[in-house]
Amino acid sequence: MAPRTSVTVEVNSNGKRAKCKDSLGCNQPMKCRSKRSIAKCGNQIFESMGMSSTNQTVKLFNAVEGGNLSAVKNLIQETGPAVRQAKTCCTLLHTAAKANRTDIAAFLLKFIHPTVVNTDNQTPCHLAAMHGHLEVLQILLSDRETNHNLRDVNGKTYRDFLAVQLFKAVLWWKKFEIEKLLTLGADPDYDIGKMVHGTVSRELNVKTTRQLANALGRDSIVQMFPE
Repeated sequence: MAPRTSVTVEVNSNGKRAKCKDSLGCNQPMKCRSKRSIAKCGNQIFESMGMSSTNQTVKLFNAVEGGNLSAVKNLIQETGPAVRQAKTCCTLLHTAAKANRTDIAAFLLKFIHPTVVNTDNQTPCHLAAMHGHLEVLQILLSDRETNHNLRDVNGKTYRDFLAVQLFKAVLWWKKFEIEKLLTLGADPDYDIGKMVHGTVSRELNVKTTRQLANALGRDSIVQMFPE
């Protein structure tokens, strides 16, 4: 099997994001990435791989977002797996994670590295956790090459976003979701801080999910948390 494509974001000495560079050789300043330059860069990559780039790329991203696995399998043969969105540098795997497409994510992991990042240095795991798509996240985490400690441009790992989802699940008393989140590594003692905005956290003066559960008197939930 050919090496999986991966994308990294280079940062200048001033701390600003400068380039999005993939493992197949694409390296352009992000500020200059118009749709035309993206297409040109994609053409170079596909030519180097013996492929031809077509306007099927848009259809491919739409197929991923829409959950059409059959179309994805057909279209990816024309575009290759290294295609990405112009503004965000999101890959097909990012799109599958955000759209909660479990079967497509599992398929794309054959070609795309699980720790591939976009312009915000977010992996597909970040997006899955951010949107509460736990089944997709579980598939991504099952890949042995997943980097569990990679931080985005704001210094957050995917676990930080899981902690937010856990806070919400406790608030709405979603027991099954709480169990799933804890299994995936959500920390009930994580300081949510500015990641959660709402009258509940302010009025109850709580910063962690454990504090929230105690404040709401939900002892059965507190017992689910690790000591």
